[in-house]
Amino acid sequence: MKTQTKKPAKRQQFWEHETPETNPVIKNFLSPLSIAVYKNHFKKFNFHLDGQALEVDRSMCMELYSAMHDHTHQQKTILQKAKIKLLKRNPAIKRFLMLPIEKHNLPTRLYHILKNNYCRHLADAAGGGERSLRRMRGMGNGQLSYLMKLFIDNGCGSLFI
Repeated sequence: MKTQTKKPAKRQQFWEHETPETNPVIKNFLSPLSIAVYKNHFKKFNFHLDGQALEVDRSMCMELYSAMHDHTHQQKTILQKAKIKLLKRNPAIKRFLMLPIEKHNLPTRLYHILKNNYCRHLADAAGGGERSLRRMRGMGNGQLSYLMKLFIDNGCGSLFI
């Protein structure tokens, strides 16, 4: 008979996935009010700006988070495309990124994962950044580390910063 019970694992809150502390690049996209929302952990607080006080409640925090999330996602997508465009100016990197994945000497499992996720070139795989690679079906830590090492070895490591 079972006498001990396990405590449930602490669930990560949705705003803890990507914060200004875990990814400092986000601070460039956020307003002072948005940063204050993160610092107060999405709880009710008073925000003071230029001598005026604003009472921010939890529902307002959630609305701000939704707007911040959409805005940062759009900005990061634009930056990722710009990085790929800049890297393609180098002929060696362009050959590496635009070479079909069949021509790369990839491990079989990684090849099939990329193929099933509609990646014809490694530029398609790099297009969404590290987050999209992690979300690919079947992508494990081993395949991800191999792919990241491949990008870094070929001069494309700046795509994932």
